[in-house]
Amino acid sequence: MYIFTRPAVFFMMYKKSHSLVLSFTLAFCLVLSLNSKAQDSITYKRFIEVGLSGNAYRGDLQAGYEKFTSGFHLGIQWMKKKRLNGAISMQIGSVSGQNPDYKYTGDTAATNPNKYFKTSIFTLHYELQLNIIKKPRYRIYISQGIGILRYKPKDANGDDLASQLPSRADGETYGTTALILPTQAGFQYFLANGIGTGFKIGWYNPQTDYIDNISKWGNRDGKDKIFIFKFSILVPIRGKNEKAKPTLQ
Repeated sequence: MYIFTRPAVFFMMYKKSHSLVLSFTLAFCLVLSLNSKAQDSITYKRFIEVGLSGNAYRGDLQAGYEKFTSGFHLGIQWMKKKRLNGAISMQIGSVSGQNPDYKYTGDTAATNPNKYFKTSIFTLHYELQLNIIKKPRYRIYISQGIGILRYKPKDANGDDLASQLPSRADGETYGTTALILPTQAGFQYFLANGIGTGFKIGWYNPQTDYIDNISKWGNRDGKDKIFIFKFSILVPIRGKNEKAKPTLQ
């Protein structure tokens, strides 16, 4: 719960995400202006979701979620049921971390772990969303998902860390694909024409300790973490024979 107990972290999140918030605010204001002559509140059964996120890593090279990088999201969301619905989401982004003073404190000599890394990430997951509050114009929900993460950590020179064997313990190798179990919560607001905007926050929970290339020489227990907050716009998909009707009830 580090991020909720450090006000400075929230301030850093604000600075890093200011341009994201501004972009989505301007986009949503444009949607509002186009919607001035819309009819009654209507949503649909399926949506295309496009979003931008701030991603932060926590692991052996960073004790808190202090450095944020960006990500682009694209997904499909279903909204047919009142309580439980599904969604598919993809992200292309990155995470990074560093600790110039990092030193392994375990009982071993001659260690040479990397002190910086950056990796591009590709994620694809399916999630179930449980509506806590669901009204004609907005909803609050929690979700749990399962999917895959592709990553490839690199050093400050852009060289692949996986191939740098001296940066890890003898015989320590790893793959670049891992399981993720995203746990998140979100809020969405919909206009009368079905177009919506949303905010989501949570953790990807990757089932690997090698996002930063360090595991056995790490000074903290457990797997690496990825925290995410996302702003998105949802556009309804209307089937050929589908009549517009309220689905958020």
